[in-house]
Formats: sequence, structure tokens, C-alpha cells
Amino acid sequence: MNLKSAPEREILSFQPHIYKVTSWAILGMLAVHLFFNTQHYLANQLEEIEYFEPLFLFYTLLITLTVRLSLSTHRLTLKFGPFFSYEIQRDQIEKITITPNQRHLLKAKHPILSKKLFSRKPEIDSALDWKLHGDVHFQLHTQVTITNQLNKAPMKKLALQQFSAEQTTDLIKHINQDWGLETPLNTNTEETPNPAIHQDIGQTPLHLVFGTLALGSVFFFIPLEAIHFGVESYLGLIPAGLLAFALSYAVIRAEQKSHPFASALVCSFILGTTLYAVGLQANRWYSEQNPHHSQIYSLKLTATDSRYQTWQLTPELQEKTRLNEIYIHEKWAGFNHSLKIGQSYPIIINEGYFKDFWIQDDAFKQRTLAQGSQL
Repeated sequence: MNLKSAPEREILSFQPHIYKVTSWAILGMLAVHLFFNTQHYLANQLEEIEYFEPLFLFYTLLITLTVRLSLSTHRLTLKFGPFFSYEIQRDQIEKITITPNQRHLLKAKHPILSKKLFSRKPEIDSALDWKLHGDVHFQLHTQVTITNQLNKAPMKKLALQQFSAEQTTDLIKHINQDWGLETPLNTNTEETPNPAIHQDIGQTPLHLVFGTLALGSVFFFIPLEAIHFGVESYLGLIPAGLLAFALSYAVIRAEQKSHPFASALVCSFILGTTLYAVGLQANRWYSEQNPHHSQIYSLKLTATDSRYQTWQLTPELQEKTRLNEIYIHEKWAGFNHSLKIGQSYPIIINEGYFKDFWIQDDAFKQRTLAQGSQL
């Protein structure tokens, strides 16, 4: 059949199972958020509501709801909303194979790690499980060349794990019947067609990124009790970036894969920034444990609302920190609701290393209205 002259007809169209489950989970989280903030909505206390989490969930919900797989007589498309999609055309495909996914490869290599200790269900046949949850590889005709577009990428592989068993069965059945293509199981993954093997950058960059994320998580676990308004120089990013690039390049090049310089450059941006951030946080923790210099300054409370207080710094502090004012959040342990706007209060300011300025958590708690003065 000549596909170019024949009219295109849609065969299948459905939302992948994993995105459907994710959508329902997000709706549940939004419902929980609405339940716990109902009193604020009814009382019109909108300033008491945190908006970042529900907005993030809402945008994620929009994305998951618009993901759709479509199979027609001419093409297979996985759409992520109206702006981006993966697509492969029928006349570009020479053959299709299904291979085990990474979970099955890990299970075959280390069966003890995936053994179900308390399940009484019988083990599913491996071949059947691959056909339902493996990876579909599309081998193109040799004369076919595909170019990437801004909003459309070629579909070289399709993970069946994102579909339910019924969705996968329907998809494979219609590929066999309507496209006239067999879908054999290929257990020898080394022979799986990979036209971009010469562009393989290896696994080391990915390991570096995950290692960097793990290192960055340390940033949130370094215990700080004071409020810091450090003005540390960003020049520290330069040595951190150079060190990160040297480490990344040495590790990536040892794997002997393609584009080690470009991969190391990208990884160094992430790793260097993380090293700098963790270093700043560690310096602040060390400054709290070993105060370098302390001095009493008269700070003026210029504004307040239900969540923040605005404090004006003295000219001397403004010159040192290049900040005119600082903000104190009510969630901080040292927040004091009893202070009066327009009054100045003596506050101990501590100076740490590398221009880190901080205030102890009891500095404002110890202040009273009687200690205020009109300055």
C-alpha cells in the first residue's frame, strides 16, 4: 500500500497509564492542600497560603493530562501537550524489535536484589513480561535520514513500561495487523540496533550529575540556627568551577567515550555551583560555632506584616554589607511580634569569615518595647 497516496486514519489514541495514575495522584494532593487551607480561603486570608506547591502541582497536572499516544496508518506519535512530541513514520521503519528494559537486565544480573520475599504470586514468564513492559526499538531504512526539530523529536525507542498491560497489548496488536510489522523479542541486547552509538557520551556524566545532586542535598542538612545575611563574593565560583571541570574531565575521559570536553564542561557548571553553595553553607555553620567578631548596632524596624519584618541597617553596616535592609520571616525562631514600627533596637551583629554577617536566634526575642528608641 502506498502510504503517501492513501488517506491517514487514526487507529489508537490513549493517555499512557503512568501519566493517568500521576494525574489522579496530583489531583489528590491538590484536594488535600485545598482541605487544609479552606479556612484561609473562606476568611480571605490569602497571605497565609503558600502558593508555590499548588502552582507546581497544577502545572505538572496540565502536562500529565495532555500526554497522549496516537497510532495512525501513517505514524506513531507520543505528544506532550501541543508544544512537543516524539514521532516515527511507518514508511521510515524497516523492522521492530522488543528488548528487555533496564529493570529486567538488572534482575537477570542480580536476581537476589529483585526477589520478592513475601509475595505468593508466581513469577511471570520473562518473555511475556518483556513483551508487555520492555523497550520497542525502531530500525530505520538505511536511506532514511531524520533531523531534529524544535518541537518534534524522532522516536527511536518506546518504553512500554509507561503503559498498562491492556494498552501495550492493543498497541502491539495493531502494529502487527495494521502496519504489517512483526515484533520479535530480542534477548541479546548487545545486538540491538543503535545508530547513534558513536555519539555515546557514556554513563560517567550521568553519575556525576546524580552525585552532585546528592552532594547538594548536604546543603539542606547543615544545621543553622542564626539568620545570615552574608554578602560573600561570587568570585568563589571561579576556583570552584575550575576545580569541578578538572575533576569532571579526568573522570569522564577515563571512560573513553565521545565528547569528554563538552560533557565535562556541562557537568562542571552543576558541580562547581554545588561546591560553592555547600562551601558557603559550611562557612556559615563554622562562623556560628566560632564567632569571629561581634558588635552592637541599632537596627530600626521600618515595616511589618503578618509574615515579615523589615529592618533598616545602620550606615556602617550598609557600607560593609552593601545592603540597606534585611527581612525577618515569622517562621524563624527569633521572630518577635511585640516590637513597634519606627523604633530602633540594639541588636548584636556577628561577623564571620568571608563577609558572613549573622544574628543569633535570641537577639530579637530579648528585645522589648522599653528598649526601643526613636532615632
